Amino acid sequence: MDTLRQKGTFFTASQLASELWEPELAGLPEGAVILDPASGAGDLVMPVVKWAAHTDTAISIRLNDVEDVFLPIARSRLLHAAESVTVKTTCSDFLADTKFAEGVTHLALNPPYFSLESERVWGSGRVSAAAVFVEHALRHMKRGSTLLAVLPDVLRSGSRYGKWRDFVESTGAVGRVAPWGQFDSHTDIHVFLLTVRVGCTGPHVPWVRDDGARERLQDHCEVRVGPVVPHRDADEGPTVPYLTAKNLATGKPERRRFAGRLERGPLVLVNRTSRPGDRPRLRARILLDTTPSAVENHLLVVKPLDGTLQGCETIVELLGRESTWEFLDERIRCRHLTVSALKEIPWRT
Repeated sequence: MDTLRQKGTFFTASQLASELWEPELAGLPEGAVILDPASGAGDLVMPVVKWAAHTDTAISIRLNDVEDVFLPIARSRLLHAAESVTVKTTCSDFLADTKFAEGVTHLALNPPYFSLESERVWGSGRVSAAAVFVEHALRHMKRGSTLLAVLPDVLRSGSRYGKWRDFVESTGAVGRVAPWGQFDSHTDIHVFLLTVRVGCTGPHVPWVRDDGARERLQDHCEVRVGPVVPHRDADEGPTVPYLTAKNLATGKPERRRFAGRLERGPLVLVNRTSRPGDRPRLRARILLDTTPSAVENHLLVVKPLDGTLQGCETIVELLGRESTWEFLDERIRCRHLTVSALKEIPWRT
């Protein structure tokens, strides 16, 4: 199991798979062709197979996985669940083959969650393999087919994947974006459910729910990431106070040489590490010292536009509210906060 998780392989829980399929089953046509290109043991398509058995509907299932050990197990399980289902299996790398999606009416996907080195139209460097799988699927699915996917929440809420979201919308109508929560009790990754009608037009379901706030944190503050990247930035420049999430918690001051941007109080420092459901969700501290200081990138710098202590106190009070934490639990279900998520916090004084 540990080896599979190192590869980003996670088996879909039955409740999560059922939730993915539930809105689709009533409209599923006779003769539907369903592909799972990263099938594992077949858990993701089991709900539709059980539905076919209950309604005596003939459907065709195509299973593919890069690990051939899973395929016989998956095929046996699905055929045992429904006699009206045909099951075909192939062992191949989905990203290296374009034939799998030909003729399918539905593509169900719980892709690997590791990162890989890639150059895409929406991003470059180390990117989410899940994002690449979705792109590959959408590029090769026929008009009128449907993608149903379980994906890491960073694709829904992360700033880095804004262009990826634009790409998804360009391929069809985004009909469902449903935050789910933690994948399972053993996997510290929050996921969401995505449905895309390929080649269809119409209004898209928003990736993030609009709360209707007229003012947000960004209207009253500058928000940025601390500029120091530990173990990467050169130890050069003037020796200055060095602020990190760790030394702020322990109260043990540090100093280092840094030639980049320095921060001066009064301002608010917020820990970037922040899991959904944590209470408090935000850990914020006021820095009054006007001595130029280096700030590590595990901290967010929030500087009130009025530059006052009172402005900092107002910010800390806002960030300490349960309503703010609830907003963030919906807005970003990742382990690290982003600048954009913090900027969007509703300003309610």
